[in-house]
Amino acid sequence: MSASRSRNKQSKLCDDERLDISKDEFNRFQEAFGQEEFRKLFFDYVDEIQDPENRKIYEAEITQLEKERGVEVRFIHPKPGFVIKTALDGELKCFINIASSEEIERPKNEVATDPSSGSRGLSWSIPMAQTTSRDDFDAKNNHCKVFDVVFHPDALHLAMRNKQFRQCLIDTALDAVEREYKVSLDRANLKFPKLDYKGIPRPTVIRKMSDNPTAEEQEPHPLAHMFPTKPPAPGKPEPRVLPMKTKPTPVPEFTVPKYTIKYSHDVDLSEYTDELDAKLHVTVPRSLVVEIELPLLRSTAECQLDVTSKSVYLFSERQGAKYRLKLDLPFIVDDKAGRARFDTDMRRLSITLPVVRKSVQEQAQMHETLRHFSREDSGVELHSNSESPVEEDP
Repeated sequence: MSASRSRNKQSKLCDDERLDISKDEFNRFQEAFGQEEFRKLFFDYVDEIQDPENRKIYEAEITQLEKERGVEVRFIHPKPGFVIKTALDGELKCFINIASSEEIERPKNEVATDPSSGSRGLSWSIPMAQTTSRDDFDAKNNHCKVFDVVFHPDALHLAMRNKQFRQCLIDTALDAVEREYKVSLDRANLKFPKLDYKGIPRPTVIRKMSDNPTAEEQEPHPLAHMFPTKPPAPGKPEPRVLPMKTKPTPVPEFTVPKYTIKYSHDVDLSEYTDELDAKLHVTVPRSLVVEIELPLLRSTAECQLDVTSKSVYLFSERQGAKYRLKLDLPFIVDDKAGRARFDTDMRRLSITLPVVRKSVQEQAQMHETLRHFSREDSGVELHSNSESPVEEDP
């Protein structure tokens, strides 16, 4: 059986929401944008919603509306810090923005004793907040994923001064993304591009019930039946606090890339006949197609590929794209007749290898053996008159 790994890109790597537009609606959009007056009104609207002053008015209105419902909201505006570049589930490039906001609590520490060694030191807790993930494009216009993890500015200041604290801050952000979105990040190939933020900063909101709501705020809102809103949990829903790790997360030296092995068959009408040897090779494919996901490689010149009759070996030691794969093939292949192709858009290496089948002499010997077995006596003795030895019941 082939060692294939299933992939579910729709659920994790791409957003499920897609623009569903009919042909008539598309034609109407095209006709509208062809008019100068419509384009002017459209760009005026874009400038209006992007104006910082209008955004402040919008946030104030949202805050007042939520207050009337007995809910206090705080808008968190991420300020750029630094960016982590890695791979998501071994298939897609992703960026993690490490940002800051004054609305997040400061990191806290307390004196604690390490139970394993008995030494005393500081135990840190780092509050943080996350925004929803979003789709974006890299420098080559390829699809990628972007995540935001927001800390207090003091946390980023400490990370700039202390290398160990910076590493723990990075581990905390990676753990938060993996836990929140149920994904796996490539920790062996972390890169830090010369960016302070990937994309456009988007605010997020922290909601909590009012501590001392007025009688008016406790009354049901007139629009509650039209726009029901699940109130936040009672209490003080502060940003998530994660303890600082005493030991850094072990990072492998190389990453094993994701791969699939596909069987390629040809349609042969001789396999659908009643001949004894018609289905001798029905379970043996004509060729094997090995697809290897390499989202952090730009070309095959950055890796080494070695193919033998029974295995495929791939090795890359480029900084930020360290891969190593040793793959045993389920069939013997002709490594001299194989071909490889690297898709620069999908960052996928496809290797097609013809499967070595039995020679003509071996097939002829197998056919003769089958015919010999078909001519052997079944061992059932019959009477000379070829009638059944069983007497009929009168």
